[in-house]
Amino acid sequence: MKQKLILLFILLTLAYNGLRDKSQYAVSIMPTVLYNTEDIFQAYKMVDGELIAKDKSGLVREIEAQTFPGTSWKINRAINVNGVDVYEAQTNEYWDTPDDWYFYIDSRAVKLVTGKPSPRKLVLPSKATMLRRLDQIRKQTEEELIPYIWGGNILEGIDENIALYGSACEFSKLNRNDQKQFLLQGLDCTGLLYYITDGYTPRNSSWLRTFGDGLKIEDKNIDEVIAMTKPLDIVVHQGHIFIVLDKESTIESRLSKGGGVVITPIKERFEEVFATKVPLNHAPQGSSESSWFVIRRFAE
Repeated sequence: MKQKLILLFILLTLAYNGLRDKSQYAVSIMPTVLYNTEDIFQAYKMVDGELIAKDKSGLVREIEAQTFPGTSWKINRAINVNGVDVYEAQTNEYWDTPDDWYFYIDSRAVKLVTGKPSPRKLVLPSKATMLRRLDQIRKQTEEELIPYIWGGNILEGIDENIALYGSACEFSKLNRNDQKQFLLQGLDCTGLLYYITDGYTPRNSSWLRTFGDGLKIEDKNIDEVIAMTKPLDIVVHQGHIFIVLDKESTIESRLSKGGGVVITPIKERFEEVFATKVPLNHAPQGSSESSWFVIRRFAE
């Protein structure tokens, strides 16, 4: 009798949990764009051969980032936009997102699954692999500028965007820069790091200020700070990061200085930072003060 009661209790508990959790889940089957608006088509609207979603800085703010295939999602609800289901969704791959915060994703980029899927396994590539990727990017910049694209973190872009949001005919009318924007074929500052680490690192500079181990650079001068750095160290200040490429140079994607991925002599880049900021061992907590920078090391 006791065993029957225990079995009945388990069955009732499972049934209750099943009724309580009505969430749907999905897994990305292609690179999946996170949008800040349910009207995802707005990011790709073309008029007379030009993208019109760009703001005064040339950025498309409707786009937040992209995730890699295999990303798991919790779907809150579906919204029909232009005959396409747009999911209000969450993923654990976008660090420290509040429980009540949702992005919007195109249902055609994911597949619905039964039950909560396991998160995509995040594995940090070897240091040699990450440095090789940065060197490939450096060589690519010698041939053509890799543009600064807000929310861009997949260098190759997403070719499927042509079929999803436009047509080959309309796409061909765009200029080269707008074509890259349409395909999200570029990187922003944290997107460059996210790309070379296969999405292992946080996607926002605010989170990177405490990621990895901090270098003790407080009260050091430029030469002392540079001497302490190693390849792949991240220099973080309010709203931006750049990466130490080697003892001679840094690499970053920045909106200024041409608007894309640039290589800068390391002394020149640190002189620029020291002109307006002071080195700290730890970033100030909860402060909007921008006159500081820290260096974080995540790879040995």
